[in-house]
Amino acid sequence: MTLYRSLIVILMALLISMPAGMRAVAQSNDALVSVVHASPDAPAVDVYIDGTLTLTNVPFFTASPYLPLPAGEHRFQITPTGASTEAAVIDAVATVEGGKAYTVAAIGPVAEIRGTIVDEDLSMPAEGQARVDIYHLSPDAPAVDVKLADGTLLASNIAYPSVTGLELPAGTYDLVVTPAGSDDVVLSLPGTTLTAGRIYDFFAVGFVSDLRIEVVETDPVFAPAPPTPPEPPVLPGPTSSFVRVIHASPDAPAVDIYVNGNLTWSAVPFFTVTDYIEVPAGEYRFQVTPAGQPPEAAVIDGVATLEAGQAYSVAAINPVAEVTARIILENLTPPPPGRARVNVYHLSPDAPAVDVKLTNGTVLAAGLAYPGKVELEADAGTYDIIVTPAGSDTVVIDLSGTTLEAGYGYDIFAVDFVANLQVGVVARDLIGGIVPPEPTEPVTD
Repeated sequence: MTLYRSLIVILMALLISMPAGMRAVAQSNDALVSVVHASPDAPAVDVYIDGTLTLTNVPFFTASPYLPLPAGEHRFQITPTGASTEAAVIDAVATVEGGKAYTVAAIGPVAEIRGTIVDEDLSMPAEGQARVDIYHLSPDAPAVDVKLADGTLLASNIAYPSVTGLELPAGTYDLVVTPAGSDDVVLSLPGTTLTAGRIYDFFAVGFVSDLRIEVVETDPVFAPAPPTPPEPPVLPGPTSSFVRVIHASPDAPAVDIYVNGNLTWSAVPFFTVTDYIEVPAGEYRFQVTPAGQPPEAAVIDGVATLEAGQAYSVAAINPVAEVTARIILENLTPPPPGRARVNVYHLSPDAPAVDVKLTNGTVLAAGLAYPGKVELEADAGTYDIIVTPAGSDTVVIDLSGTTLEAGYGYDIFAVDFVANLQVGVVARDLIGGIVPPEPTEPVTD
């Protein structure tokens, strides 16, 4: 969210209120603007737009519904209630952009009144979630923390004048507000119910001696823009296979890969996951050499059989002194509707077995040892994923906020030596299908 623009925009704000209870519907070329009167000692005002009286007697505290305004330039005039435009205390021109939503607030004591504008996200929250925006608009209050009554911190150090946004699972919460870093409760909101798919604005307003919270609930208006998927793979024909290469040998240099004597991938550095290529099904000789060297200098030289209609990863693993190849069968079939597939690869040669969990302690995969892979499926959504040593709560990889989209596959690789453990993520569109066979034998040296 972008905060703080010129005083001109606030006028646009004070213009765009409308009687409570009315709901605006935006056209594709409209902007949506909600106006907030949050100046604690300012009187009520009237708002003129392009010379027409649009809002009357707007008092503190008012947060208008979102009002559509055609994209383009408009003149806004703000007067004391009942006065004509000749008495305008603010007279300004502002340009609004179509397809965008804003909250515009008049803030500060009347002697220092000023404007602030916030870009709003009116798209649908994630499934099962509610969106919460917390506005600190009390001019003499310190920075604050927002917590649950049990002390769980939701948002920290929110200073005046600013906004913090978060999403929470639908439910009922006992919320409290404290000075930043303190346990002293200055505001309490017990039994606050958040409904899935709704947007809530929490405004802390008034002087600190009369501090209060105002809550405004809104329906989502703008649908989120659909993600642009990557190009789906060209599925192998009835007599061909997919194959890709993974360079996961931590101290090995860049390498060339020869397939049946032909240079197929060149100067592949650590850590690289190549795209899949399509090859006829059959037996193949894979040779891995230091970059620029001929097949005769191969440090890996093995044969594998690729079956028709299947997909494989050929991984170079272990430290360079013990480098070898491992062939991994891949499942590129579409997951069930509304779900995503997640593959977790343990390719760190000196790391212990690991557990894959959610931050709430839910174990997704236990005891994944090197060099191993586990395949998972999950509903589309955003997850706080962590990796810990098996049986431990010590986080070694933190993937909080990982978003999984329906129909996609995600490969999560833990690579490098444990002292420099790192993670790589590859996303693939799985619409289409490659049916996995029974596991095949590894590459033979």
